[in-house]
Amino acid sequence: MIVTNAVWAGVPLAVRRVSRGLAVAASDGIWLASWPWVGLIAPIVGLAAGVFVGAVHPGFEVLFIEALWLLIGIAVVGALSGAVGLYLTIGFVIGDLAFADSPLWTMRLQYLPLLLLAVGVPLAAKSLAAELRLPESVPGVLRAVVGLGAFVLITGLLVYAWVKAVPLVLRPVHVWAGELPPQPVILNGRWVVIAAMVAAAGRAVAQALVKTPDFPRVRPVVPLWDRVPVVVKLVLRAALVTVLLAGLYENVVHAVLAFVVVLAAQFVATMLRARGQRGYGIPRVARVAIAVVPVYLVGMWMLPLFIERRATSFVPMLLLALIAAVLLSVVNPVRESRGGAVAGQHGTPVQEPESTASVAAAWDAEFEPTRLATADREAERKRPGLAAADWEAERERPGLAAADWEAERERP
Repeated sequence: MIVTNAVWAGVPLAVRRVSRGLAVAASDGIWLASWPWVGLIAPIVGLAAGVFVGAVHPGFEVLFIEALWLLIGIAVVGALSGAVGLYLTIGFVIGDLAFADSPLWTMRLQYLPLLLLAVGVPLAAKSLAAELRLPESVPGVLRAVVGLGAFVLITGLLVYAWVKAVPLVLRPVHVWAGELPPQPVILNGRWVVIAAMVAAAGRAVAQALVKTPDFPRVRPVVPLWDRVPVVVKLVLRAALVTVLLAGLYENVVHAVLAFVVVLAAQFVATMLRARGQRGYGIPRVARVAIAVVPVYLVGMWMLPLFIERRATSFVPMLLLALIAAVLLSVVNPVRESRGGAVAGQHGTPVQEPESTASVAAAWDAEFEPTRLATADREAERKRPGLAAADWEAERERPGLAAADWEAERERP
């Protein structure tokens, strides 16, 4: 269907000129388009549901995290398809801004956590799990089982972290508006985690049943985001972390300190990575675990003391969060892109071995039990009912590429 093709192929092809990550988000879950009507209806339903929830606020007054059923629904939608989760988020923003009578201007801060749950979690889970793929010499069934387990487990861990962190992330919604924040907890948050894991497992099984033929490849382009200087990327990333930690600040000094510390850590980490320091060949999921687990254990020991003494200061938790942010910056630094490559040890451009965009897409291939299939977003365009006019028509145009996320399947 032409419209289905426009949604699942045309949109990613258009936005990839801006950002590879945005293109991957717009195409994540293209396996739904194996059934043309499902591929057509799912994004529309996601967008319409987002507009309705944003406009009416069913089950909550201020923040969407107040409604458990809504959290479960968002987690399930995102786990099944990050693209549908993206359309849901866009619809929520439209409905909230255009139709809702928002009691607090700071309610707009909830858009980012919503985006992280609906889009960030599935993309991160695929990207991290893709690095744990077993060699092709391993039997396909075993590879599929290990891949399924890794994908589901990482999805659950990411949603669990989101559930624990989001109440404090959204604390400024009330504080900045001059109100006392509610108790920072999501009741029965385990059901959100369980629902996301079940949906992730269902997606993996469904993708294993989808036949994925190959297709011709085309020339790549360099997205606009890759042309942004690495210094600007570091500043923006530090600013984003500073905003996410806003619920722990007691004054502006804390915010400035957090920004400076995170920015400095990212500069150091980026220089170490550019010089080819050892350790970055380890899968990112292992690096993240090394950085986060110790801080999490210390926090589990410290939090009961914090509650028992009825402390009103969030400084101890801010320090822990900053330590975690610094460690995460060190183990996962920003890479300096140079026309699709990164600087090697001596400044020589080398082929990018992994990226948030391309590695995430490769994960869809792992659910084919008999062979290493092509990622579903590139393969589905040749299935009956899913038109590929945009891909075919644009293929021969100078400078116009197929999605950069496809290049990863050829990496060593």
